[in-house]
Amino acid sequence: MSNSPPGAAEAFSNREIAAIVILTIGGGTIRALQPLLLGALVHEQRLSVAELGWAATLELLMIGITIGVAGTWLKPERLRAIGVATIIGSVVFNIGTVFASPMLFMVLRALAGVASGVGLWMLFGMVARLTVPARVMGLYIGTNAAVALVLAAFCSWYVIPTFGAGGGFVILSLLGAALILCVPFMPVRYGPLAVQPGRTWPGLRGFTVLFAIFAFASGIMSLWVYVDPLARRGGFDEGIIGYSISAGLAMQVLGGWVASYLGGRLSAATALFIGGCANLVVLGFLWAGAPALIFVAAIAMFGFLWAFVLSFVTPFTMKTDPTGRAVMLIGTAELFGAAAGPALVSMSVNTFGVQAAPLVSGALFALGNSICVALWFRPARVPLAASVT
Repeated sequence: MSNSPPGAAEAFSNREIAAIVILTIGGGTIRALQPLLLGALVHEQRLSVAELGWAATLELLMIGITIGVAGTWLKPERLRAIGVATIIGSVVFNIGTVFASPMLFMVLRALAGVASGVGLWMLFGMVARLTVPARVMGLYIGTNAAVALVLAAFCSWYVIPTFGAGGGFVILSLLGAALILCVPFMPVRYGPLAVQPGRTWPGLRGFTVLFAIFAFASGIMSLWVYVDPLARRGGFDEGIIGYSISAGLAMQVLGGWVASYLGGRLSAATALFIGGCANLVVLGFLWAGAPALIFVAAIAMFGFLWAFVLSFVTPFTMKTDPTGRAVMLIGTAELFGAAAGPALVSMSVNTFGVQAAPLVSGALFALGNSICVALWFRPARVPLAASVT
């Protein structure tokens, strides 16, 4: 860590950035792996469909709550010790879920969400102190998507058929234990952010941009978790479903890396507007129904835009709310949105059927886009920097 004045961008080494990004692998991949691992538990009759929903929602909610609480009250000091505690907690809670009863399983997944949330708090704390945050966010999203793609393929091909769903959680535990190797390369502490004097929460602009991020994340997950039933509505078999999910994860890697390359070259507002509009076109194809090849291509493009859009929400937030407070709550807004999206679709399925998923997703993306455009045309006033610890 550099000895930067309060509010100035910090100069992190490549090793420090890589260490923080790697530390977040567990929390970053769980959204992609939840349908696979929890679905296997339902197939094994260890969880009901209702319990599956509760387990997924609780873990995502606890990740979001932890990021918000840590960003508000936890000081960014002794980060290596916090990293070790995070890794130990993740390993213990993942191992504990292997033989847990349904109720204990949900408790342990919630606690695993706490561990993941602390890791993501460290990531967002670093990103908030960078001059070009889109590059690191693109690296984070692309890396986690690549790891999720490999894990999903390995677990579905070998681990789950051989050892059951519990084997997947053992793999997550082993992966978490290996992350201990990145701790010596982590920063020791972060410097202070520039915030408005006396303020601990974002102002109206900050909460408005957080609501836009909530809408984007909600729109993403309201479609993603319904890929399987959408494919079955089109008469596609297991092979097409597998290709679609794999293509979506693979294109997330590309989307994150493209965003990382364009960070600093393309304005965040422009990137969000283009990504949001492109998503509306993709969702239109999915709502109308399409042949197998177009369906797979649409899901692949959705995965690309997922990573691309979320890579630019951090620099857009920093531009919109220079106080720096809203940036620390981005993870909370994303995870709350991720948990809310599927719930919003479930309330519409009885009326509109499974095609409610692209409809709800499209409405949420349109909402997020509208908010971003409104904020874009009302630039923020830059506050005087003040030091906080």
